Amino acid sequence: MELFPNKSGTVTDLLLEAAKKIKSETAGGHLRLLEIVSCKINHIIPNDIILECLNPAGTKSYRVEEIPNDQVKLEPNEFLLPVAHFQKESYQTYGVPFLLKVKNVSVDWAGF
Repeated sequence: MELFPNKSGTVTDLLLEAAKKIKSETAGGHLRLLEIVSCKINHIIPNDIILECLNPAGTKSYRVEEIPNDQVKLEPNEFLLPVAHFQKESYQTYGVPFLLKVKNVSVDWAGF
């Protein structure tokens, strides 16, 4: 899918244009922009970043994706863990990376 946002716009403008082309019944319509480097998620790009500041070079690329409903609002004890596929060496990644929601829960081991 090709998008042609205003280059002086922000990530929000890009996501609004992408939302016009994406039709899904599974997600709540929320989108995010990910920076991908060597098949690993480098970081989630904030919505207020100006598009001119993004520089796809070398092995860096950007991916717009729908946010699953359970990841739209994170509790203070939850975070998103980037997951990448690799074979023998962790620096030799391949495939499509994704984000996994992890919850920090304290366990009372005295009850076991």
